[in-house]
Amino acid sequence: MRAGRNPGLAPRSRPGLLFAWILLAIAVAAGAVYVFAFPHPDALVAHDKTIRLSVPPAETAEPVSNAPSPVGETEKKADVQRPSGNQPTPEASTGVSVGTLESEAIPPPPVPEQTSARESDSQDTPAVRTTDTDSTEAGAGGGEGAAESPSAPTLSLKPAWKRYARGLAPPQGLPRIAVVVRGLGLSSAATEAAIERLPGTISLSFTPYARRAAEWSARARAGGHEVLMDLPMEPRDFPALDPGPQALMTEAAQQRNLDRLDWALSRGREVVGAVAQMGSRFMASKQAAEPIMRELRARGLMFVDNGTANPPAALRIARRIDLPHALNDRTIDDGQVSRPAVEARLVEIERIAQQEGLAVALAHPYPVVLDLLATWSQDLDERGFALVPITEAVQPRSAARAGR
Repeated sequence: MRAGRNPGLAPRSRPGLLFAWILLAIAVAAGAVYVFAFPHPDALVAHDKTIRLSVPPAETAEPVSNAPSPVGETEKKADVQRPSGNQPTPEASTGVSVGTLESEAIPPPPVPEQTSARESDSQDTPAVRTTDTDSTEAGAGGGEGAAESPSAPTLSLKPAWKRYARGLAPPQGLPRIAVVVRGLGLSSAATEAAIERLPGTISLSFTPYARRAAEWSARARAGGHEVLMDLPMEPRDFPALDPGPQALMTEAAQQRNLDRLDWALSRGREVVGAVAQMGSRFMASKQAAEPIMRELRARGLMFVDNGTANPPAALRIARRIDLPHALNDRTIDDGQVSRPAVEARLVEIERIAQQEGLAVALAHPYPVVLDLLATWSQDLDERGFALVPITEAVQPRSAARAGR
């Protein structure tokens, strides 16, 4: 035997070696299972998988000629075609009941001490203000009825008092008479009679306090009448004579009076001008009256002085600023309202026309006045007179370059 060898130990070492190989095999197998089950440490955290696909771009479609309009364009077209709610259609042409129209009518004006007329009157579109009487006046007559048609661009170059005039050519060489019936709109019967019974050459003026002023004025316009609006003003006898809560007052701030003017004009449709209602104190004040006269001129409107102010300060202002205007010669129902009294004043009006070449008369819609005007106007031309609308009374009495 070799030295250092112990044969008795060999059998005992083989089971230990086998056990070591078994442990090694188990470790290798466990490692393989770990590697295949979890290839990356981040795989232990759950996350969504995103699949990216490459899709070729779609071909551009050719435009179709009958494709619908964009939403914005469609809404714009609908707004143009939508009828206005500020201009009610006359009952006679639509069959709408009076009660319906009354419920849609403009509420009564606020008292002067409260908010201004422009702030409290959001239903009506304010009249557009310009600085040239020959420029476009989209809303000079108040409301949407004054808008011009795109097919008639030449009309938009005229001031409102010409644009909404009847455009008649009265006979040459005959004395002319212009009559304005004012204060319309408060009585349905009187207003109906004035529109239907009087000839279109008699002009009609409506009070802004009438709830249906817009409807009545549009109907009068459709009936061939020139339309004006009454302009309430402070009289000398105020408060014994009360022109109403929206009257122009001498002590009121200028902007407040301009707001009230805007309120009054916005009640009518396609008006040619304004008629002074009362106003003997207001029209005698240059400081109070001139801003109103200038505003009327800026809107392209004419002014009818009722002749109550003496001297007529407004008349001098109108001539100086080139405001188209007319001056009342006689009020048909002034004083006693009876058939003989009215007939006598009609004779006076004819006499003035004979002497001056033109006479302007104002009247209120009393039944006797309307009856006599309807009869008197029928044969006026046979007696050698020409009955003309109020716009035909502007030139002879005005030094305004804004005339015809």
